[in-house]
Amino acid sequence: MRVQLTPRWAITTNHPAASYGQPVLVDEANNPAGPGDWLLDEDGGVVLAADLVARLAREADLDAEGRAMVARYCLLELGHESNR
Repeated sequence: MRVQLTPRWAITTNHPAASYGQPVLVDEANNPAGPGDWLLDEDGGVVLAADLVARLAREADLDAEGRAMVARYCLLELGHESNR
């Protein structure tokens, strides 16, 4: 499944970096980013990928399946943080 958040960003489970149904963020060139990766946002600032996805999802018109996929992506970072 692929959820297009903006023309530049999508989350998908149809990428080699996605495993066991866990989505990965991809840019327009299909470069993957996990929720804990740092990225440049549209304004040239540095942002955590999970934070970028959460922000873009709030601005996107997503159906229930898309919202669930965003939640799975963002919760990966929460789970990672709790294990530190």
